[in-house]
Amino acid sequence: MTSDSAPQDLFVVGADGSRLTRLTPPGTTTAVVHSYDPVSWSPGGTQVAVGGAHGPFWNTTTHSVYIASADGSSFQRVGPLGDIWDAVWSPDGRWIAFSMASKATGGLFELYLMHSDGSGLRQLTSATGGLFSLHPTWSPASSQLLFARGGTSNVDLADIWSINVDGSQLYQVTPQPAGYGTGQALAWLP
Repeated sequence: MTSDSAPQDLFVVGADGSRLTRLTPPGTTTAVVHSYDPVSWSPGGTQVAVGGAHGPFWNTTTHSVYIASADGSSFQRVGPLGDIWDAVWSPDGRWIAFSMASKATGGLFELYLMHSDGSGLRQLTSATGGLFSLHPTWSPASSQLLFARGGTSNVDLADIWSINVDGSQLYQVTPQPAGYGTGQALAWLP
């Protein structure tokens, strides 16, 4: 396992091993070693969304969503500052979903959406009842998200929930908490 203080750079490389290109500038670390879905390609394959920070990722909660050009020409922060570990592009390219904890959420992770330029930011879930929300996974039609939601007493136990992109229809999918959100990727049937 990589130490948090070790470089956590993001690279792209051709399938044949050629054209190795660094996407992150020096001093930037990513959530790649800490999250199961930390990097997400734009539908056109020209950009990558990633959770990142300046300095060691684990030792700070000041992270954000960054957009990197696949050719390495740009890397810019587009999201708010908070404890952000994932950034997932919608299949239609309109939104990036991410989970973030902040003082405003009482330190609990909640789901958010924004456009790839950082506009249209909105919170989808709330920490009502002390529940966290993590690991958003898009439906193929970009109309819903699956995610892990659970209580703070044991973050290894969560249920699978779904929500519409407009914030309506919050629905508990699984009837009993399990390790759904702890390193296990959620997936939709295509």
